Amino acid sequence: MNPYEAPVGGMAPVRISERLRRPGTWLGILILLLIAYAVFAVMHDEAPDAGIDEWFGHRPAQIPFDENVSVGFLGLAAPEGEDVASYAVRAIQREKDEIKARLVPNQAHLGALLPPAKLAVKDDAHVLDCYFFRDEENEKKACASPQVIKLLLDDNRVLLDRFAEIEKRTRFQHAAFVDNDLVLKTIKLAYVAAAAEPSAEKAYAGWRHHYRFIQQMIGGGANLVDDAIFSVAESQGLDILVNLLFKYPQLLDSHGDEIIKMLGVGGLQRWNFHYAFVASSRGTIDPIDMSESSLCLHKQFVRNRIYRATYLTEKAIFQSHPKDISVAVRNVWKVYGDLTAWSWDYLIDPLNTFPTRYLDNSVGKFGSVPLAVLAHDDWRHLIVAAIQIHQYRLKDDEIDAYLKQNVEAYRGAIEGGTVIFDHAARKLKYDEVEKDFQHTDMRLLS
Repeated sequence: MNPYEAPVGGMAPVRISERLRRPGTWLGILILLLIAYAVFAVMHDEAPDAGIDEWFGHRPAQIPFDENVSVGFLGLAAPEGEDVASYAVRAIQREKDEIKARLVPNQAHLGALLPPAKLAVKDDAHVLDCYFFRDEENEKKACASPQVIKLLLDDNRVLLDRFAEIEKRTRFQHAAFVDNDLVLKTIKLAYVAAAAEPSAEKAYAGWRHHYRFIQQMIGGGANLVDDAIFSVAESQGLDILVNLLFKYPQLLDSHGDEIIKMLGVGGLQRWNFHYAFVASSRGTIDPIDMSESSLCLHKQFVRNRIYRATYLTEKAIFQSHPKDISVAVRNVWKVYGDLTAWSWDYLIDPLNTFPTRYLDNSVGKFGSVPLAVLAHDDWRHLIVAAIQIHQYRLKDDEIDAYLKQNVEAYRGAIEGGTVIFDHAARKLKYDEVEKDFQHTDMRLLS
């Protein structure tokens, strides 16, 4: 018999090549391969990666609701007249119900979990612009009259009173379902309420109280989304400070040293980003652990992939020059949203980017938050330099020499550039600028 022929059920020999040319043969082979793949994917198990338990560490103890700043933020949205604590408890339970509705079959439909009515900020987005100017153009914008500002603050008195209560808390642990936009708008209103005080000392005391509260929250128990919120809030505080220093130059002499001390601590270390990375990863893993189904993925398999991706991202950030952070993170995660860069290979790809990135919705914050934090460091350096130039009563023709003598004190965190003095504009700025960020220059304060 021809070796390329095979008997089929006693029938005449059929060439294998002819079989393979039949229309349904390859389709059948493909279906069999897919079935085998699906069975392996569902049944596949693997041991935890070495070091995964040490990297995640022990889960911190739950902070009591009445001490947790994040729970206070959650309660900001409670409708007027409703108990803030009760609203927060219901919102947290709603989060758990939503997770089960998404992941567990035969649960209540997600549409039944619509959030209740929320309290919102009553404002005109442009009314407060003059309090947050960053250049001459913004400064020239018409500022709302004191009467308008008073009406705005009165209209939002419930939010401001709630925020004042939140500031009495000293501990932070992430709580989901927080309306972050509402939080930022409320903090902005609180800063404006301080700046609108009728005297320099009262305005400065209010600013200092709010700014210290934000600093206290940094590096506490936040994930990357929380850190992004605090980063913006810190930036708002710096804007208000500059506004006050131009409005009340006497603060430079009465509180200049204190301001320099508050602004002097920078760097990524104060943010405790390792904890934030771990917390963000837990936010992805916890719903999987709560699920009663396997999602067609073995849970330990997904845990390992998320651990590898987060660990490698953290490593890339801290081993990169600040200006290269974004590129380093992209090299780990590849381009978010580019389907051609995703890997569908469930078994070979060491990061398994398809399920990992599908499950982790905070990937965009991994590189952007540390970079924004470093940009704020540069902004603080410029403010401190302007204050010290005033304190030393330096003349314009003495500033270049002073900056050269103190080049390391004001070294740029992102580009590594040095602060120079633009004599024509009477501004301090970096000789190398990261164009994606604001706060690239600072006018002299006197």
